[in-house]
Amino acid sequence: MDCYSRDAFCSLREWPEVRRSLFCRTLALAHLDRNHTLRELRSALCYSNVARSIFGYIAPPLPEYVVLGKQESALELDERIRRSGASIAARVVVDARACGTFNDARLAAAIDAARPNALYELLVERSGPGSKRSGTRLTPAALELLGAQCPHLHKLRLPRHHWIAASAFEQTLPRCSELAVLELPFAVELGDDALCAIAAGCRCLRELDVTQAGGVGDEALRALALRCPLLERLSVAGCALVTDVGVVAIAVGCGRLREVNIGSCDAVTDRGVVALGQHCAALRAIDFSFLPEITDGSIITVAAGCPFLRCIILDECELLTDAAIVTLCEQSGPHLRRLQLDSLSRLTELSIAAVAEYCVNIEHISCHHCSRLERAGGALYRLRRERGGLVQH
Repeated sequence: MDCYSRDAFCSLREWPEVRRSLFCRTLALAHLDRNHTLRELRSALCYSNVARSIFGYIAPPLPEYVVLGKQESALELDERIRRSGASIAARVVVDARACGTFNDARLAAAIDAARPNALYELLVERSGPGSKRSGTRLTPAALELLGAQCPHLHKLRLPRHHWIAASAFEQTLPRCSELAVLELPFAVELGDDALCAIAAGCRCLRELDVTQAGGVGDEALRALALRCPLLERLSVAGCALVTDVGVVAIAVGCGRLREVNIGSCDAVTDRGVVALGQHCAALRAIDFSFLPEITDGSIITVAAGCPFLRCIILDECELLTDAAIVTLCEQSGPHLRRLQLDSLSRLTELSIAAVAEYCVNIEHISCHHCSRLERAGGALYRLRRERGGLVQH
């Protein structure tokens, strides 16, 4: 049981035995895992009749998940969406990632069945030439429908849709003012103008994934920094137009960042990485892979400013040496769970020894193609023997 759940149970001490028993029975029915927060715990407990008698009020219903299967006919699909939507009061999550025939008509059916303003999340798998889901085709009309009828949309995942132009995102998504999670990876047409418009309209944005969006650059990052201060997760990996200017703006304007991926942004140097270390103390996961210009100094700054890192990916950062890795292990050691150091040719046994000494809770280590480690091998083999399959070499 984590600290949040423990706090909830502490309040049971003053309850009569009957209510305590009802609470525990309700908790068992809630199917909560150890990662739920106290707020989520209390909210989930309010959905049963038992909890209503305990707390004296009824919380809003949880989102209803509608998972669309691969083999359903159009009629079966529409009927099940309609049936699911009719059984709840509000908030529907439509998961179409396994559906091979999700198109504008299916989306319209989902919105209609979910009742007005009820669509909460829409998750769609990638489509396009060569995709296994070639029947999944959403057009600009689908985005227009989302913007017009789904003002309470909370999460949208829409990767690699070749039939939707950047202008469609620019004109429709800003209307979804409650949008908090937006995933548009591989949207090659997406550019600064569209992302600036989205930032202006979706100021509650907390998570954004525009991996390999060809037109996204510093202007978009400056707009996000100015208008989306709640941003906690950002991936601009592979966006070649992103430079230190944009990364510094994000670091200064979005101090609540917990995860950042700027891998393969070749123009990012020590200046951008240092800014993240100085302004984003809440960082838990960083991906700086394939940044050929960063050096030990910037990584040491990150290690000092972000002591609670759980995931560190530094593949192909050719200038890094033992000094950076040892400092990271010293600062974040007990918290670190995943460490990727592939193709760092300057690493020696000192880095592996630091991992063994400080990273007691490490779950995954990868150090493929580290030439000096391969030649030395002693510390690496000892760590592999002690930690079993955690080390990939």
